[in-house]
Amino acid sequence: MLIDSHCHLISYRYQADEIESIIKRGLEHKVTQLLSLATEPSEYQAHLNLAIDHPEVFIGLGIHPCAVHEVNYPQAINELDELLSTHKTIKVLGETGLDYYHPSPKNWNDNDYRDCQKNSLIEHFELAKKHKKNIVLHTRDQQGKHSLNDCLAIYQEYADDVQAVFHCWSHHLDWAKKIWDLGGLISFGGVLTFKKPPLDAIEVCKQAPQGSFMLETDAPYLAPTPHRGQRCEPWMTRLSANFIAELRQESLEELATHTTKTTHQFLNL
Repeated sequence: MLIDSHCHLISYRYQADEIESIIKRGLEHKVTQLLSLATEPSEYQAHLNLAIDHPEVFIGLGIHPCAVHEVNYPQAINELDELLSTHKTIKVLGETGLDYYHPSPKNWNDNDYRDCQKNSLIEHFELAKKHKKNIVLHTRDQQGKHSLNDCLAIYQEYADDVQAVFHCWSHHLDWAKKIWDLGGLISFGGVLTFKKPPLDAIEVCKQAPQGSFMLETDAPYLAPTPHRGQRCEPWMTRLSANFIAELRQESLEELATHTTKTTHQFLNL
């Protein structure tokens, strides 16, 4: 059994009438469970419905760093708080985090935009602590590791109460060790299979202890080889898993067993 620990089934790149077949294709490739993540309030209700209709789909709700300027605070955080109090199907907070890659939106300067992202991230951690949930984090930079460093600094304040996963890992082993030292996780996906993968992440994947990472797709984005450039789907977890198992010199069954256990623990199942 494989789990896609990070996908976005409520995406403009999927039609509502496709969801059944997308989930079915996952099952056919032994991807038996999925974690679908909302990135803005407009996606919350569809995710709640998804969890009711599909017990194999777990959900997380959050505000992506690239959406912080489009929501109203503190109303958006109050809404999340209320939903977490009333819906047990919400397993995690996220996707949230810090994004210094994309330019600041119109009428925002970089410092104000980054401060808004940081404040939103702290609010997510506060909710995660209050509701005893874990959190899914996004970090991305034009250059350097500024968002990763800032995200780690915030996580450090909450690590005793909340476990975080830094998704779509592409960094050096030293950074992974900082996360593991805090009790956090990383996740690997299709990027590792690319013709020119991040070599640091390849080395981290080889050395990562069992229990320190999960598998993901980030579908509909980042489809693995040989589907790079196409729309990604959760079933492609199987392709990345085959590659990662070979990279780590593990059987697919062994990889599936320990990543499933890690993901179930992260979701507090």
